[in-house]
Amino acid sequence: MRSIPAAMTWELYRRGRWGFLGAYLGAIALPALLYTALRGDGAFDPAERAMIVIHVVMMLFAAMAFCSPILSALGDPSRLYAYPATAATIVAWNLIPAMAAVSLGYLATAATLNALFHVDWPLWGPAMFLAAGLAVFAATMWLAGKSPWHWFVIVIPAMAAVGLWFNSRHGLLFPSSRAHLWREVTGGEVLTMLAATAAAYYAGIVGIARSRRGDAPRTPRFFLWIGKLLDPAPALGAAFRSPAQAQFWFEWRQKGWAMPAIVLALGAIFGLGWLCFNRVPLNLFEGAFWGGVFLPVGGLIIGLLIGNAGPTDSKMEMGHFLATRPMTTAEMARIMLKTAALSLLAAWVLWVLGFLAVCVVLQAAHAQVQIALPQPQGWRQFPVTLFGAWLSVALLATLAQAGRPRLTMTLFCSAMALMIGGLLFTKYVLYRDPLLAAQFRDGSLIAAGLIFALGTAWAFVAARRRSLIGSPTVYAAAGIWIAASALVVSLQWSAAFANPLPLHVFVVGVLALAAFPLAGAPLALAWNRNR
Repeated sequence: MRSIPAAMTWELYRRGRWGFLGAYLGAIALPALLYTALRGDGAFDPAERAMIVIHVVMMLFAAMAFCSPILSALGDPSRLYAYPATAATIVAWNLIPAMAAVSLGYLATAATLNALFHVDWPLWGPAMFLAAGLAVFAATMWLAGKSPWHWFVIVIPAMAAVGLWFNSRHGLLFPSSRAHLWREVTGGEVLTMLAATAAAYYAGIVGIARSRRGDAPRTPRFFLWIGKLLDPAPALGAAFRSPAQAQFWFEWRQKGWAMPAIVLALGAIFGLGWLCFNRVPLNLFEGAFWGGVFLPVGGLIIGLLIGNAGPTDSKMEMGHFLATRPMTTAEMARIMLKTAALSLLAAWVLWVLGFLAVCVVLQAAHAQVQIALPQPQGWRQFPVTLFGAWLSVALLATLAQAGRPRLTMTLFCSAMALMIGGLLFTKYVLYRDPLLAAQFRDGSLIAAGLIFALGTAWAFVAARRRSLIGSPTVYAAAGIWIAASALVVSLQWSAAFANPLPLHVFVVGVLALAAFPLAGAPLALAWNRNR
């Protein structure tokens, strides 16, 4: 490379190319499934307020999908401190290619969805907003450093302020305002985004320069007190009774708080936004109920965090320090799954308690809202949300424990490509023959269910042969799977389908997939540890 900026740009795209491809496929897959379901119920108007809300949510999901691999590819800026480059150069050539990548990713996603579903997503306004938002988010991380209060800096001034401004571009701040798509970008909006980018650039320089010379950011005493309260010092002379207990303490302290903290932060932002800009009791009730949908979505990222056995967040290969601990691989895998399960359960309980608190407050205030669970989901929303979140967290944690990021991205991209390809095949090839389209859908469900069930069975056989799991684990998993399958199949929730057999096969396969991490996690970690 002839220059440091060229080398940094090449390194970003070299490290993040597969993650960027997976983000593109994932950003298309979820809206494609949603729009296909809506179109199956009849024509929809993209200009309706509900569709605009869906557009904003899907666009923010796409932003999260693209920003995650980009920030992972950027890595910790401390690795660049030895470069013969100023702090301004490091900040600029971290931000410029990253901003260009997230803008191009959104433009490609919007253009694809517009061509397939004619939803008329706007292009240039959101593309520029995502570039500026990424700069603000990265700069606040660099400015706060690794201080205990960096999440408060990121969530409150960065995410909350930027998110409220973006919602105002669509007329969604107040229920009485007219919702609209952000089609025209005014000069004032361009200047606002440029000013935010310039402020982020300056904040990034301050943070990088301070970190480069070894100065730690000052932490207010209030946050120090909170830290001591939540993580008190152990008793003098106290010791862990076993290496497994010490490993679980370490795993929970490093990763277990992630999902509960996200639920609390999102709940606080939603409640504050409703109190300041909405104040419609029905919207508060519905938002609290449907907020659980973010648990399975967030679990895709939290699973990679919990399952990462590498020495750093950007390195998934197990290091010598962890690999040489006096513990079996099966114990390590069980501890990681235990951390994931407890973190998920805590986050789910917080969501349920928050929803119940909203119901109690609305009932006590005599609000003109009917306290009844939306149909047809009803009470099923709570166990289905917990089950879906477990699938996303446990499966991604299992893949991360293998320590093969390229394999993880290959599997993810392949799954998204198959899903999108099936939708396109049904839409453009089988649309003239509804019977053939129904047969293709039923065959796809049966094939997926069989693949899930057979893959889980193979994992249990392989793990048992290597003595990574015991016979009680196999018998318990098989018994719970059979009981859960019988319970789900016996329910009348599938009576609305003309041919419920394919759906039953698919659901039974998914239930088997939920048990896959019990055997897959030890196999993956053994593959990582004995590389």
